[in-house]
Amino acid sequence: MTGYLVLLPSDGVRHVEKSRAFDGGKQRPIQAEDFTGLMDDLLYYEKIAESRTTNPGNKTFVVTRMVNGEQRRIVFEIMGKKIKAISLLSMVIKNANKR
Repeated sequence: MTGYLVLLPSDGVRHVEKSRAFDGGKQRPIQAEDFTGLMDDLLYYEKIAESRTTNPGNKTFVVTRMVNGEQRRIVFEIMGKKIKAISLLSMVIKNANKR
């Protein structure tokens, strides 16, 4: 059986402060509970798309999903050649109802 291993960074999820500064107040900080739904985001995504290649040349992809009025945008990096793993790079959660 072929599968993927999901890796979580030990120093926390990358969060780009620039994007938060100009989001109009819709984005909220990531909380510990947000990680419990991570596998559901991968399984029941609404949109998945290829993203930029990382500096070492690894491919990335973005998963987008709406949960309880919030849009979850999660970026993963594909690691490894023979044994594939995905590493969580970034998580952004925005309230879709705020204006």
